[in-house]
Amino acid sequence: MLTRLAGVLRTHPRLTALGVTTSVLLGLTGGQIIAASPDACGPSDPAAFSENTIYVPFATRRSQLPSLPITSIGSTVDSEAAPGTIPLDAVDALPRRWVVRMDSGSVYQYFFGTPIDAQLTPEDFWAQGGVELDMDPLTDAGPFWKSLEAEFPERVTVVKIGAYDGVVVWADPVRNETRTHNVYWSDGRYNYGLIANRPIAIAVNLARAVACDR
Repeated sequence: MLTRLAGVLRTHPRLTALGVTTSVLLGLTGGQIIAASPDACGPSDPAAFSENTIYVPFATRRSQLPSLPITSIGSTVDSEAAPGTIPLDAVDALPRRWVVRMDSGSVYQYFFGTPIDAQLTPEDFWAQGGVELDMDPLTDAGPFWKSLEAEFPERVTVVKIGAYDGVVVWADPVRNETRTHNVYWSDGRYNYGLIANRPIAIAVNLARAVACDR
């Protein structure tokens, strides 16, 4: 199963730029479609979600790549938004602290309660309540969330993110046993991903707030 996952899941460009390639391994959800609220910019109903509790323990993974500090690439937030950056100063009341901009047009933003420490890894960032917001230009492969839905229908929950369709997944534990909820959607120009250690409904609500603020 892990071999099949590695073939379809998105490679994280931040790590690829450092010569280390990894894939975001996704946890299991119920595979159901969540009916959109009358306003898909509004709050989701926590009772509508049912998640599968099966997951792949970190210790049993075939590949355990090194964890690199967030600050290994990128920069602190400057006063001017980069082209293509989602114009948000904060997500879930957390200010934007770090931005990674790739030559491909991808932008990765990190929202955190305090300045990003030089040694803070993604796992510890998520465990301490940080929110990661990714955007990658759409390619000929189409929306990333559709690839997940088509290949692993039992692992994703389809959700409405503002005017767009998407999926939410419950990630497998990382090195420090944190399990994030990851929300993926596309607006026809970019693939978006919001990664946060939050309950599933709250993660969906945060993604909706991002999409509806565009």
